[in-house]
Amino acid sequence: MSTRCNIVIKDDKIGGVIPLYCHFDGYISYQGVGVGEELFQHFNTKEKVSEIKYKDMIGIDSGEIEYYTAAPDDEIEPYDSIDSYMYSMKGNIMIEYIYYWDGEIWKVSEMHDVKVPDKESMYYDVQVSLYTKFLPLDKEIEDHRFKYEK
Repeated sequence: MSTRCNIVIKDDKIGGVIPLYCHFDGYISYQGVGVGEELFQHFNTKEKVSEIKYKDMIGIDSGEIEYYTAAPDDEIEPYDSIDSYMYSMKGNIMIEYIYYWDGEIWKVSEMHDVKVPDKESMYYDVQVSLYTKFLPLDKEIEDHRFKYEK
């Protein structure tokens, strides 16, 4: 199993946002590990964020990004805005966290599954996935440390 996430970067040069897929350790923070913690600790300035290649990745460890080697450099298509990207994330797509660099700070949105009240209803799915509004990552890291690392 892996905790999948997307890392979305606002790029003023292209006039939109670039979503990047990350396969492993996508959670916010657990004992100092997780994509959220890595982004906050090692990619927390415009200069550092600009070092991230626009390629899907396997994971991030100690500030080192491991990219999929088979992915071509021009594979990822930008979205016009964070809103159009989030619209594309509707449904249960198994991306548990979305990290968003808004040009100034990292923010995070977390997926929550909501059960459909009547399992015998006319719906195919018995649950739907919804994302929280984006919250500042530094605050969410502190909340996760308090909640999970007692």
